[in-house]
Amino acid sequence: MATPLIVTVNEMDLKNNKYIKEYISSKNNQRVVSLSKLTDKKYRDSERLFICEGYKLANESLTYCSVRYLIISENTVTDDVLLENILKKACEKSVPVLLLSEQAFLKLSTEKSPQGIISVCDYFDYKPDNSHKNGITLFLDGIRDPGNLGTIIRSSESFGAREIILFDSADPYNTKTVRASMGSIFRIPFREINDPEEEINELKKRKIRVLSADISKDSLKLGSYEKRPDDCIVMGNEGHGISDNILKLSDNILTIPMTGNTESLNVAQAATCILWDYFREFHM
Repeated sequence: MATPLIVTVNEMDLKNNKYIKEYISSKNNQRVVSLSKLTDKKYRDSERLFICEGYKLANESLTYCSVRYLIISENTVTDDVLLENILKKACEKSVPVLLLSEQAFLKLSTEKSPQGIISVCDYFDYKPDNSHKNGITLFLDGIRDPGNLGTIIRSSESFGAREIILFDSADPYNTKTVRASMGSIFRIPFREINDPEEEINELKKRKIRVLSADISKDSLKLGSYEKRPDDCIVMGNEGHGISDNILKLSDNILTIPMTGNTESLNVAQAATCILWDYFREFHM
């Protein structure tokens, strides 16, 4: 078993460690206090920063997005090769590495069993995708659960969606969303909008068909209609479904056929079913 690269600060000569820029022992340190506020959406939005926690997300954030800080707990215990590779990547990208006492690190962590590594990342700046490349668009109307949103983001990357449009939905930068996306948040374009009617009208101007996933007798059944590779699929709120104004603007209603007495699927499950059906049609 490999020896941990970092066990306690006393076992590391900070002055001779080429990766560590600064050691912070106090949880009341000004930078620690400031970064701890990133658990609040208002502060995240004002600073345009969010937190990724754990080895997988820290490693992928250094590959796919702009990272302000890489933060390590002094009690981090892991395979030294894995951690050293992440530290090398941070160094190559000139990302400051901060070593925190366990007490200071826990002020930032939102995990029940933290792995001892956090990256602080800049918000993304995706623009509307007006290209003619194939791939369906997911339009999420009022998806409030961050876990569901993160799962939908993960499925969207897995099955080739072009982009995700968010209206009145959970914060994509919430730590639960980021965690549930399993890194896909770094690679699938998404954007938040304020006017769904304007957005749908713009999609229609580009000849994109808008289909709302809802329970209706007079609807298209998934698997039994002619799909278009650039369709826009609207998924609605977990409790009350898609807004009436969006339903009225839709070109048609899409339903997933089911057996048994189940009334509906969880929205993340439903989105994954639809994404898979389109993937099977156009990519297999």
